[in-house]
Amino acid sequence: MNKYSFITSFVIIATVFGAGFWFAYGGQSGTSHPPVPPITRIHALSDLATLRVQIADSISGNNEHWEVSWMLHGEAVLGVDLSLASYTSVDAQNRKATLSLPAPHVISSKVDHHRSAEIGVKQKTWLPSPGLKSLRDEVWLHADEKVARLANHDGYLQATKLQAERVLCKLFQDVDWSVSYEWQTAVEPSAKPIQVER
Repeated sequence: MNKYSFITSFVIIATVFGAGFWFAYGGQSGTSHPPVPPITRIHALSDLATLRVQIADSISGNNEHWEVSWMLHGEAVLGVDLSLASYTSVDAQNRKATLSLPAPHVISSKVDHHRSAEIGVKQKTWLPSPGLKSLRDEVWLHADEKVARLANHDGYLQATKLQAERVLCKLFQDVDWSVSYEWQTAVEPSAKPIQVER
């Protein structure tokens, strides 16, 4: 059973966002009707990170001699690659634009080794048995992968979209344009079974 911790959302906006925007429009302070934000300025935001999530779950494995399990903690950052954004329509007369955006994705993920802890070790035989260390190592080879997979939860992806829209909406509002969004569908990766999980 998966357990998800409280989502702490935040907007990570690089200094280049503000600098690039004012570089593009700073000289137009006297213009009554500035144009739509150039797509190159949106591309300059690159991978816009908008959501950080804390993951809590379990991970386990077994071999011929041992069964082991851990409480797994990790962190992931999700965002949108704005270098792939494009305008699908621009209505200069009504100052409305439609922006096509790629599906959100996990930018980075990692295991929190300080908070993760072994919660169970069971030996299957009474005789001294090898293989415990190798089993532990095998399980932890998959821990980062599991954190990333759990971060791809629909709820987290939707929150990432919402935060990205808020950031972009502010950019358009500053030049008196309204914007709507078309989100592209993510390509589902092929599922790879993790043999050590139970």
